[in-house]
Amino acid sequence: MKEIGQLDNTLIFISIGDNGASKEGTLNGTVDQGLLASPKSEKENIDYNLNKIGEIGTPAATNGNYPLGWAQAANTPFKYWKQDANSEGGTHNPLIVYWPKGIKDKGGIRTQYSHVIDILPTTLDLVGIKAPEEIRGIKQQPIEGTSLAYSINDANAPTHHTEQYYYIFGSRSIYKDGWKAELAYPSSFITGNAQSHKPFDENAWELYNLNEDYTERVDLAQKYPEKLTALKAEFEEQAKAHSLYPYITWDDVFNGRIHRSKDGKSFLDAVKDIAKPSDQ
Repeated sequence: MKEIGQLDNTLIFISIGDNGASKEGTLNGTVDQGLLASPKSEKENIDYNLNKIGEIGTPAATNGNYPLGWAQAANTPFKYWKQDANSEGGTHNPLIVYWPKGIKDKGGIRTQYSHVIDILPTTLDLVGIKAPEEIRGIKQQPIEGTSLAYSINDANAPTHHTEQYYYIFGSRSIYKDGWKAELAYPSSFITGNAQSHKPFDENAWELYNLNEDYTERVDLAQKYPEKLTALKAEFEEQAKAHSLYPYITWDDVFNGRIHRSKDGKSFLDAVKDIAKPSDQ
């Protein structure tokens, strides 16, 4: 684009991160052990990793992943990790928008709430294109999301995207007008921390005011029960409207209740089939 003189007139979006730093490295980190590897004690795991420390950063580290502590550091100041739809640490990422010809506020910062589904409507808005109602005779679903174009020339403009739901394998949350209700879904399957694993509690919803507490430190569920009840009801409405039912949790995956192929193998069976013998 630079060679043809169009780089400054090119709209580029760069999303930093993949829904937060991963927790799949478990407490001690991994080098080449998959999620379905035979469990090891903490000492065995550390000894195994130390014996293979030279493989980190090489193709031999087929399942290399840092420990939870480093993942949490990478997610600072937010808590928890990728796959936690309930937390900002699992959903909050920086976004860089590059368009020198159309953006006058070079290096400016915008804090309006947005979601990844806003990228397409923003692009269409800025380039002046309408989404087609049909493609090859097939009627298209309406594009969801809100254009962020309004924020480019006004850093203080009120947020246009005011509501959004999140759901990943049992964990969930709902954002509305600066408030956020969220429910965790504990799973030692991912973290490897069986000692701290707690049963899922449908009533363990938390409530935060992100306008005043964007790192989710003060749970207001007990203080504002009516607000929490309203947001929980709104999540259910969003879940029905966007076909989240039936809810699929990590327990469903782990226990083979879903994702079965024609030969009857579960999702985990398929993963085991392709896992290296040393991982079992």
